[in-house]
Amino acid sequence: MKLQFTNGYRPRFDHISRILQFLLTQGDKKKISRQEIVSALGIPENQVENLTSMMTGFGLVRPRVTTLTPFGRAVIQSDPYFEKIETLWILHFVVSSNPEWVVWYRVINTVLSSQDHYSVEQVSNRYFPDLAIHFSERTVSEKLPKEVGAVFAAYSHYVVRMDDAQVEFYIDRGEAEWNKMVFNAFMQHKVEMEELFGGSLDWQLLPDKRASRIRFVISGYGLIDQDHWDELQEQLITAMIRMEKTFRPFNTKLVN
Repeated sequence: MKLQFTNGYRPRFDHISRILQFLLTQGDKKKISRQEIVSALGIPENQVENLTSMMTGFGLVRPRVTTLTPFGRAVIQSDPYFEKIETLWILHFVVSSNPEWVVWYRVINTVLSSQDHYSVEQVSNRYFPDLAIHFSERTVSEKLPKEVGAVFAAYSHYVVRMDDAQVEFYIDRGEAEWNKMVFNAFMQHKVEMEELFGGSLDWQLLPDKRASRIRFVISGYGLIDQDHWDELQEQLITAMIRMEKTFRPFNTKLVN
């Protein structure tokens, strides 16, 4: 059982892509050090450490030696920028079906199916009482909430501005025509989806851009409201979960 998969960071697939492409250039080397990656790519060492840990969990690289697995090699050769939804679904399955990654596994398989509104504190206290048997009280109190928040964040794109914030479903698979087709397919179910979500969504085709988005804006809080950051975080997480539950059945039907 491992408490941390993300170490409190959401997966950055742009950086993961760069690291995998670098590893691909290293040929048959038996081991590639963290410092080699830092020097070659200019990514801070702590980020490289966290990202390679996630990449190991996703099955993309081998532990300790940081060389490509056959799966990692196949991914970087077929979908180097993680633009294909099927690639992301495979990664989701790899980590969410493995009970060794206890937080990610339990959030996806137990928490999301049980209720609609959450806070990081509530989820941490309610669904993980057994962790005290395996980890110290300090480790659980410091690291569990960060891990729970990072798992929620991994499944939704959110933006925080000075005076508001938003959670969005961002449609960008690399081809504008495909993106607009998917957006319009979702749009046909607008009334039903907003009823499931429990509120109005902002539907943005963005006709002059490659991507499209569907978003929910949280007004009244932003970066300038430091006293309300915890409340804003809880609202963002709750909105992410509502968004995920709303889009999941339609995403399965329309995107595949």
